[in-house]
Amino acid sequence: MDAELRGRNRVRSYRELVRFALDQGLTPRLFRDYAANPIPANVVLLRHDVDHSLDNAAMLAEIDAALGVPSTFFMLPPGDYRRSENYYGHIEQGRVRHAPGFFERCRKIAAMGHEIGIHNDFVQLSYLTRRTVAELLRDEIAAFADAGIFVRGTAAHGSRFARDHDLVNYEIFAGAAAGRKPVGRSVEQDGWSAILHQIDAAGLGLTYEAYRVPRNIDFSDSGSTVRISSRKTRHAALDLLGEADYRPFGDVIAEALEPRLVMLIHPCWWTPV
Repeated sequence: MDAELRGRNRVRSYRELVRFALDQGLTPRLFRDYAANPIPANVVLLRHDVDHSLDNAAMLAEIDAALGVPSTFFMLPPGDYRRSENYYGHIEQGRVRHAPGFFERCRKIAAMGHEIGIHNDFVQLSYLTRRTVAELLRDEIAAFADAGIFVRGTAAHGSRFARDHDLVNYEIFAGAAAGRKPVGRSVEQDGWSAILHQIDAAGLGLTYEAYRVPRNIDFSDSGSTVRISSRKTRHAALDLLGEADYRPFGDVIAEALEPRLVMLIHPCWWTPV
C-alpha cells in the first residue's frame, strides 16, 4: 500500500517521503509524548490534519504503522467549507451529532499506535451553534473520552472564517497570543460574539497545541503545495519524484543543530496507488 500527492506539486510515494525523514536519523514521536518531554532532539512529529477524508486518514495510518511510525491525527468537527456535515458528524439544534462509526474508526487508528487529537475550528462552530467555545470544546473532549479516546492536544484549523476575522484558532486558549494581536479581544458577527484567550487548556486535560510545540523545521503539503522551511532556509513548490528531489529536504535537516521536524500532512491530498 502506498499513496501519491497529485496537486500543485507531486510526491511520488508517501512511504518514500516518510522513510526519507527516518533515514536522516530522526526518531518519530507522538505529539503528546514530545509535549511531555521535548528532549532529546533529532525527532520527527508526523501530523495529519483530517480536513475531509477519514478513509484517506485510515490509509495513511496503516502505512505509518507498517513503517513503525507513530503519528497524530487531528479530527475536524463539522461546520467549515460551508457544510454542516462531514465525516465527523453534523450540526443539529446547536449540537454536534457524531457520525455512526466515527469513534470506532478513531479507535482503530489509535490501536495502531497513533494519537487522536482535535482539529480546532471552535470559534466558527460557536458562531454556527450559538454555544460558547468552551462548552463546545469541553463536550467534544468528553465525547472522545466516553469512547475510550483521551484527547491531549489540538491543532488550529486555518478556516476562511478564522482568516476573515483575523484570528488564529489556537487563540481560544489563555496565554496563546498570535503575534501582536490584542489579547482578550472579541470576535463578532450577526449579533454573536466570542472572547479569545479565555480557555484554560490544562483544566480540560490538554497538554499542547500543535502549532506551539517547539520545532525548527517544517514540512507541509497545505493546499497540495510542498514546502520545507527552517529558520535559515525556505523551499516552496517542490516536486518529490526521485532521489535528487529530496536533496533540499536533506540539506535543511542537516543544517539544523538539533533537528525537530514537524511534517504536516493533509490526507485528503493523497491518492492510493
